[in-house]
Amino acid sequence: MRPRQVSQIPKVAPPDAFHGAIIGSVFQENTGFGIDSAAIQLTPVGRELNRTPRSFVTDPSGGFRFDGVAPGSYWIRILAMWHHPDSVLRVVTAGKVDTVAVPMERPGFCGR
Repeated sequence: MRPRQVSQIPKVAPPDAFHGAIIGSVFQENTGFGIDSAAIQLTPVGRELNRTPRSFVTDPSGGFRFDGVAPGSYWIRILAMWHHPDSVLRVVTAGKVDTVAVPMERPGFCGR
């Protein structure tokens, strides 16, 4: 079993003048530990619907990155085992890096 890692946002090279980048981390809300192997999907919104969604799996510290992203609005959808799914809306600007941190909540259990 690997030791748990505190959530870290990965480094990314500066984007070119025509694309942006999204970097971020997914972590347990109550501990700050990164969530390994969470599924991240980057899906275009609106006019960009003809673009194919992109996917990524978080690293051991919960980090993820999408390089070379065309400018526009995107939904970032996060699925992690034993956590509530989450979505974040982001606008990508050419030449910029957008950073997102997503705290994930574990579902509560009801003992009846």
